[in-house]
Amino acid sequence: MPWKAIACSAKGTSHEKVGSPCQDYAGFIKVNDSGDAVSNGDILIGAVCDGAGSYKYSDIGSELAVKTALKYLQSWLKWLKKEGKDLSPAISEDYAHQVFEKILAKVKEEFDAKAQEMGCYPKDLSCTLLVVVATPQWLAAMQIGDGFIVIRQPDSEYQLLFQPIKGEYANETTFVTASNALEKMRVRVVTGEQQFIFASTDGLERIALEIRQESKPHPPVLDNFREAIKTRSEDEEKISTEKWLQSEAVNERTDDDKTILLCWYESVRVPPQPPTPEPQPSGGVPPKPEPISTFKPPVDVTPKPEPTRAPQPLGGVTSQPKPTPVAQPSGGVTSQPKPTPVAQPSENVISQPNSNPETQSSGVGPAVDPAKKEDYSIEVYAFVINVLAGIFWNSLYHDLVVDRMFQSPALRNIIGIILAIILTVLILGVDGYLYRQKIKTSSSAQRKNKLRLFIYMVIIYLGGLFVGGLVYYLIYSALGYFSHVEIKLH
Repeated sequence: MPWKAIACSAKGTSHEKVGSPCQDYAGFIKVNDSGDAVSNGDILIGAVCDGAGSYKYSDIGSELAVKTALKYLQSWLKWLKKEGKDLSPAISEDYAHQVFEKILAKVKEEFDAKAQEMGCYPKDLSCTLLVVVATPQWLAAMQIGDGFIVIRQPDSEYQLLFQPIKGEYANETTFVTASNALEKMRVRVVTGEQQFIFASTDGLERIALEIRQESKPHPPVLDNFREAIKTRSEDEEKISTEKWLQSEAVNERTDDDKTILLCWYESVRVPPQPPTPEPQPSGGVPPKPEPISTFKPPVDVTPKPEPTRAPQPLGGVTSQPKPTPVAQPSGGVTSQPKPTPVAQPSENVISQPNSNPETQSSGVGPAVDPAKKEDYSIEVYAFVINVLAGIFWNSLYHDLVVDRMFQSPALRNIIGIILAIILTVLILGVDGYLYRQKIKTSSSAQRKNKLRLFIYMVIIYLGGLFVGGLVYYLIYSALGYFSHVEIKLH
């Protein structure tokens, strides 16, 4: 049975507000054993990219990276067929790393050519890159930067292939244009029967994953997508997923661009055969068998149905619970017919990951994730440092100009200029460092609007200098006042 797959993206609300394009992109192709693209292929190649918000052509880079990866991997599969290589056994992780290393090199080559064509720098096309190659027997995956890939094999739990890694600071990631992209590239090969793939950009991390010190897939959300792609046609599920990505419930949880690559492979399994009835003796009336209340085989050969969860209102499809086979007294086991899964309309409601039980909301709205709370520590540091700088600067001004610590005007001016330059450089250096840290620890929406963030930090800097000057003048005036007050003891 061939792979079923969809790929769709939706612009984040932060991009809607500033009029910027969606910088995510995803795509896939299904190929046969010869590497030819077909609609019913048993081999799936998929890729997902998230453009860097701080670079103006990252949306173009995302699309170019996806198409380059798909094109190269298809040509690689054709080469394997030409060389007579068998794809049934899984490739080694070392060999997969070599293949993905060549993909990265091809993407960089295409970026160089595109940048020359557009008259820009290759870095202006920066993006992350996630790639999967899946056959019925194995899967190979690669990831550069943030985003996530979740898979599920038959009769197993969901697996998060790579832990989210942001970098040294929050929201810092690696792009394919980085000098250390190859060093940061992660590769994994999963052997065994394949069934379900869910790849996405970081816009859906806090919806589809349970964010902890070691993140895990969030089954209630993924179950709905798995049931949906399993029972619906590709066109139906793509319309439903696009509607869900643009829903208010999703946009309340994330303002970033959102992308999903969703894949399903239904393996053909031979069902167990019912017991063959014993032949009846010929001639005469057959002997009456002893009454049997329940047939209990020594070994349980009946297929055990997969546990089904309660229907979720997410844009997917849920199926009714499968009834357990009931033994009949006729000497065999007959299963009750399984009801056909019924598609449920999308309610656009998101199940909250149970990453912190104490923060779960009892109401309808989503619970507040403590990791999403604003951190104002950098603003506090910036304000305090600039207050101290304001006090020191005004003290320096009074010593040199008002109190005239040096009687020589030339000497006073030279020393004043030198100290003022040193102090200015120090303040600008510290403030610049704090501004960069604020960018790294800000949300994706704030990082994509650096001008607003810059003005915000400058206001804090100037406010701190003003308060520092005010504090110095209050202290200076108080000392001057008390130095002229006579204190009489009675």
